[in-house]
Amino acid sequence: MNAVAGAPAKVSPLAGKPATPAMLVDVPRLVSAYYDHAKYLQAFGGRIPKGYWRLGVCGWYSQGMVTYHLANADAATRGRSLMRARLFVMLFAVTLCAYATTQLLEHVPLRWKPTSEPRLGAMQMSQTPIQFETFQDVRDNKDAIGENLEDDKPRPVTTTDDVGAFVSSHMRELFDHAGLKTVDSNGTVTIKGEVRQFFVRETTTYKSAIAVHLTVVGRDGRTLWSGLASGDPTRFGRSYNLEDYYEVLSDAIVNTVSSMLQSADVQKALSGR
Repeated sequence: MNAVAGAPAKVSPLAGKPATPAMLVDVPRLVSAYYDHAKYLQAFGGRIPKGYWRLGVCGWYSQGMVTYHLANADAATRGRSLMRARLFVMLFAVTLCAYATTQLLEHVPLRWKPTSEPRLGAMQMSQTPIQFETFQDVRDNKDAIGENLEDDKPRPVTTTDDVGAFVSSHMRELFDHAGLKTVDSNGTVTIKGEVRQFFVRETTTYKSAIAVHLTVVGRDGRTLWSGLASGDPTRFGRSYNLEDYYEVLSDAIVNTVSSMLQSADVQKALSGR
């Protein structure tokens, strides 16, 4: 019964009928909208606090479920249903968020996702054929490529991919992009490398560090140049997010190639002299 004595209770025309697709919460759209909002925060130099992703998505999903439930209930049902709906949504959100916090970024494949270009200016590039040997990974812990240090217990980022091969193949790709000529064999010069550092530390930002000891060797076996090339970009991003690890590691390789090709001594060695 309604508040007006004797008036019949109003029953929703949707009562007893299955929900149509238009009535359902569009979860992918909520997640997409959240990420769009996150990009705006990042563009203004903001750091999304740890746990904000989990709380944001779960909160929006919970709000959508409660709104849908109450909008489709009649007045007599709303009062006693509100508590049940809130309890269900809270349990669902806690379960979803607890699941999200347990996922560690272990044994992930390496992905090439640079967000920057080599800074080369107007340098003239030699057309001497350059051959790349697959670099050696000489790091002590070859699986570790990053860690999140926001909590008391660090969260690891590991891979089983060949870091040396990843670095050398994308360095060669950047050489090609810069206008240098690379070949599979019979190069006038050969570039050999040892990856000594390839890691990201995440606190309030993502800070990567790559260090590669490179040796440029002539066709006669003579060392034309040898030295350490490195890159260490820093960026904002979502907390413990694999895409951000990919991007900052890729940008570190870009920075390493930029610093290498800006060296007059390296340019001389790459020309075979």
